[in-house]
Amino acid sequence: MVVRHVIEISLTEKCNNKCVYCASRRRDATSYSIPKEEMEIKGENDKLKEIGVESLKKWLRFQQNTLGDIRIVITGGEPTTHGEWLSLLEWIADNGFKKPLLYTNGFNLKDLFATCRARDLCKVILTHHGDKEQTRLYVQMLKELQMEFILKILVGENSDIDDLRMFGESLHCWTKYEGIRKLPNDKEQAAKEIASKNVLGGESPYHWRWNGYGNKIDSERTKFAPSVVLSVVPVGEIFCCHHYDRSLSNIDTPKVLENLDMAPCIFVDTFDFNDLSKTETRCEILHYVNLMDVVQ
Repeated sequence: MVVRHVIEISLTEKCNNKCVYCASRRRDATSYSIPKEEMEIKGENDKLKEIGVESLKKWLRFQQNTLGDIRIVITGGEPTTHGEWLSLLEWIADNGFKKPLLYTNGFNLKDLFATCRARDLCKVILTHHGDKEQTRLYVQMLKELQMEFILKILVGENSDIDDLRMFGESLHCWTKYEGIRKLPNDKEQAAKEIASKNVLGGESPYHWRWNGYGNKIDSERTKFAPSVVLSVVPVGEIFCCHHYDRSLSNIDTPKVLENLDMAPCIFVDTFDFNDLSKTETRCEILHYVNLMDVVQ
């Protein structure tokens, strides 16, 4: 069985937003984000961890030689708040890796737009957090640069879904609508919330559920491909498939990560357990990697 290796790299704990459903915050009881107006205050920034880029480069080179074909996804926090995010993309492009996915709310995309190599450096998953004019500007620039991108519009429980769909359609780009909500602390109530109706609709009998927050996604899904997801967090620790309770290693000590192919990502849904050709991915990272594989 051929297993694809996807490496999710969380560059930083910094973020200009404070989303209740954020996977980065899920890893720790404290908030990884700080308000936009405080992003430049050194005292606040010093509390938040960032990955060491030189160690990361050595580790990626080692894994490239060990695992062969790997897919890189750059996340955060907000990855564009890291001081070396752009130079890292340039290094990835210059060292034989496939074009990575940059998962961003657009905070510092202007720096990417200013380069003459933007189209060659990454594919973009742009998340819309409410500022329509800002999102419209980002989309316009991504189009002008002929970049490969998907716009992800987040839909809260109290959002005007019709208004957000009209907004997405007005941008004339590939848009995904992802439902988000935070589950209550009470376990019984949380179970009822997870089982409740998907407000976004869709034909799948399964609801999108991810990371314990009850995330839901639109009706379009992608076929599951056997994959290993390695997650690298800002302190440099490496985890397998988002299992943050057991560290595999650290980027400061590159080594062969054994038996990875025996533990592919298990976040899947299937319409028919007797026909695995109908199996779909339920891992958000893999879902967007799959989608980006077919972006023209």
